[in-house]
Amino acid sequence: MSDYSIALRYAKAIVEATKEQKAIEALTSDFGKLAPLLQPDHPVADMIANPMLSPEKKIAVLSKAVPGLSEVTLQALNLLAKHKREPFLAAIITRALELIDETNGIIRAETTTAIPLSQEQATRLKKHLSEKTGKTVILVPRIDPSIKGGLVVRIHDTVYDSSLKNQLEVIKTKLLN
Repeated sequence: MSDYSIALRYAKAIVEATKEQKAIEALTSDFGKLAPLLQPDHPVADMIANPMLSPEKKIAVLSKAVPGLSEVTLQALNLLAKHKREPFLAAIITRALELIDETNGIIRAETTTAIPLSQEQATRLKKHLSEKTGKTVILVPRIDPSIKGGLVVRIHDTVYDSSLKNQLEVIKTKLLN
């Protein structure tokens, strides 16, 4: 089973159980606090990936790193520890937040630009993407000077690439063929 499938399976189970307990806001808040700690090269993420630490110790460290986690979040973390799925925690949290957003009619669009978008540009882009998707759009901006100009938008696994770097690659390919 792929990492994505594992993450999605657990995320669905956690979100459904949380909905039944009417604690989705608490889970969303807690997962929002945990997600940055699980980004690559973060010390907490490195610790979670360490196979020498027991799953219980990993969950204890997460609880200490984010004090005041709700009971529903602690139950979810303990479930993952019991099934030795803590290496998938970052992906599970990402999938769970996506499922919650989907339920609420929200979609996150990762935007990559060479320089930050102005407020007006961001507003126009959100409006355009909302019209295309029929959902409320939250922009997740990233800056990458290597794209040279233009914009790359990623929504789930769909990428719209109008970057200058991509356009130059297309021209290069056409000229070489």
